[in-house]
Amino acid sequence: MSIDQVVHRTTLVGLLVALVVVLGCHAVYWRSPPTAPASKTFTLRINDIPAVKSQDDLESELRSILSQYADRFKDTTVTVHHCAKTHHRRHTACATATFRSSLSARAVAQQLQQHDASFNIDDKFYGVTPLYDCGDGAVVE
Repeated sequence: MSIDQVVHRTTLVGLLVALVVVLGCHAVYWRSPPTAPASKTFTLRINDIPAVKSQDDLESELRSILSQYADRFKDTTVTVHHCAKTHHRRHTACATATFRSSLSARAVAQQLQQHDASFNIDDKFYGVTPLYDCGDGAVVE
């Protein structure tokens, strides 16, 4: 085998190795970015709401907290469904709110609790959760 043939084969092998390395690096470094976790819907209970606060005011306040701390809440949205006065304390109300978020229910409850300590927010629903308030003029037969 002549020196030209050896140089030619060595060059060819070197080019093949370089090509394999480049393709391998391309596969490792150019992967698509990871996808965001899927959003899910969950309900939280909000206790100790001042009875004078309307359902619309509560929803507006929750949306304000979510937008004010958008970096923490990411894609979280809220809809307040029910807001009823609690039976054992007529000066407070209880509400249920449905959230859609990639965060867990516990994480959203804890974050909201940290930013507004005037409410008691939980995801366990232990105890009574009033969903309807018939008002002070209700008559029961």
